[in-house]
Amino acid sequence: MLNCRQASELLSRSRDEELRWTTRLRLRAHVVFCRCCSSLERNFDTLGGLIQDKSADEADEQWTEDLAEKISRQISQQSSEKDQSDSGDQDEADNKKDH
Repeated sequence: MLNCRQASELLSRSRDEELRWTTRLRLRAHVVFCRCCSSLERNFDTLGGLIQDKSADEADEQWTEDLAEKISRQISQQSSEKDQSDSGDQDEADNKKDH
């Protein structure tokens, strides 16, 4: 069974190249059971769809800036959520030390 790092690398590679059928099967088995990698696959699909929807002629600078801003906001939001989660874990650990 693949780990998440391997699966994410294969998901990314699969956008650019054809994977061997055995590799695709192992990847599919992992994605079916892993919520994080399943979400990553959906994000890749969404991003790929957005890019395909814009033809080369329409891919102007404003569209690129808007996409970069959306990606940046999403990364910031996920980072903030993780920081809040990590902060709560640290506060709980500190409270246990004090008692």
